Amino acid sequence: ESFVTRSQPREISSRTVPLFTNRRPKESNEYRLYKYPQLEFQVSNFFMIGSPLAVFLMIRNQHQPMDLNYSLPGCKRLFNIFHPYDPAAYRIEPLLDRKNAALEPEIITNWNGGFRVQYRTKIL
Repeated sequence: ESFVTRSQPREISSRTVPLFTNRRPKESNEYRLYKYPQLEFQVSNFFMIGSPLAVFLMIRNQHQPMDLNYSLPGCKRLFNIFHPYDPAAYRIEPLLDRKNAALEPEIITNWNGGFRVQYRTKIL
């Protein structure tokens, strides 16, 4: 028996909640009623660095939309930091408010205060 297998729990805790199951829903709206795990504190600053969350929010439940009363938990400030050439990181701002689609993302300078080549040509 290796160190990795020895350190694994022997039994499943009653607090463990599976996020995904292999069974099919009994009713068509069963997944809409699922209670998702929540944080036990309020989030004031949420930093998304190269996060694919926007992609998953766009494609989820397209064929069977969730209840209109459902909303994601909020926070005071959201920082979506992404590279424009990252294939998995997208802008989430237009999903939060349609007016944000018209706004250009802010460019963050690199460690020495300058811009990368692709940004310098865009700024000119």
